[in-house]
Amino acid sequence: MTQKIFYFFLAFFLISCAHTEELSNSLSVATNKEKVWKTLVEIFKSYPLKTIDEPLGYIETEVIKSANFWKAPHQKKKDFSGYSYVLKASLNYNKPISTVTINKKVYKQKGFISQKQEAASDHLEETALLYQIARELEVQALLKKLTR
Repeated sequence: MTQKIFYFFLAFFLISCAHTEELSNSLSVATNKEKVWKTLVEIFKSYPLKTIDEPLGYIETEVIKSANFWKAPHQKKKDFSGYSYVLKASLNYNKPISTVTINKKVYKQKGFISQKQEAASDHLEETALLYQIARELEVQALLKKLTR
């Protein structure tokens, strides 16, 4: 059941008014930079932030350890011990299009003494964040129309 719900929301995200490219971690919207930046900061409030640079349009989280690892609702239990990740979001503005790109660097450490090695991201958290940003911008646009 949760898998069907996930696929429904994924399809809805891809068809939404904000255009996203397939298999991409970016979202392009036709709105001004300030609105997108405020939304981006609001969405990332729940993460421990390392860097917020508005002039560069860049946000980076602290290293997120395995205890707080993001897991999609449809995923079976997986042992995330030894995993950590960092999210990096950037905002590029080319009038009139704002583009948000989110990248997730995943690391796996096999033992206490061993070095961290890069691991592959499943891109689900990035997709969920981009979906949240797109929906929030859409809600803001609808509220603006209602207040006119």
